[in-house]
Amino acid sequence: MKRPKLVVQKNFFDRGVEILTCLAVLVSFAFPIYFYQDLPEQIPMHFNASGTPDRIGARSSIWILPILGAVLCLGIHRLIKYPHLFNYPQKITPQNAEVNYRMAQRSLRMINLIVAGSIAYITLEIIFSSLGRSKGFSGEFLIIFSVLMLGTPLFFLLKMRRMKRKEKK
Repeated sequence: MKRPKLVVQKNFFDRGVEILTCLAVLVSFAFPIYFYQDLPEQIPMHFNASGTPDRIGARSSIWILPILGAVLCLGIHRLIKYPHLFNYPQKITPQNAEVNYRMAQRSLRMINLIVAGSIAYITLEIIFSSLGRSKGFSGEFLIIFSVLMLGTPLFFLLKMRRMKRKEKK
């Protein structure tokens, strides 16, 4: 059986998350634009697990991360429009399609926001490290990023499984 193709309407929360994602992408470009002339010719481009820089690159390499982030966020944004192609923990029927699609789309929107926000933060840390205003990343960033990236899909997966159990009753 083919899955139903539905257009799931966005609510206020969904629009808000998309706006915040766009703002984070714009910020990841705004910081390099603002600070570019102040950056030294060589800037840190990679940080080890303790947060200290362990690889340097040319000043122009500051653009790699924002461009990569924008392409990734745009790709995820486009993917959100095709929820009937995703994998689900239950069989999708015309009765449960809309709610499952909405949750899957919301999960991807949240992941997109986390990615965009993280890229903006990493770009800012690279700039501040280059300018001597920061010693590198705090260990908390990696923990928070990991928890958010793993926790978000897990949260929505558990929510969908709970719905599946309610559907059977």
